[in-house]
Amino acid sequence: GGVKVLITGPWSEPSGRYSCVFDQSSVPASLIQPGVLRCYCPAHQAGLVCLQVLESGGSVSSSVLFEYRARNASSLPSSQLDWLSLDGQSQFFSPLSFS
Repeated sequence: GGVKVLITGPWSEPSGRYSCVFDQSSVPASLIQPGVLRCYCPAHQAGLVCLQVLESGGSVSSSVLFEYRARNASSLPSSQLDWLSLDGQSQFFSPLSFS
């Protein structure tokens, strides 16, 4: 948990209250520029979860699969310990993108 996640999509409301829901865990998200949200994922075991973006409590995206991957500190530089990805069309992407 605590890894920064960037999500691209159609969001552009600067005064919007965005959040990202990883399965049942909701975390705040910030619009860092039109079309790009930033959030920090909550702790979770490795595996697939549903990810959805909300604005002011209402859904603004469909659910997509998001993968938590186990850390392997011995083989990766410290800047690459956490990789999170999204399964949009049976392919993994980073940063995350909604369309």
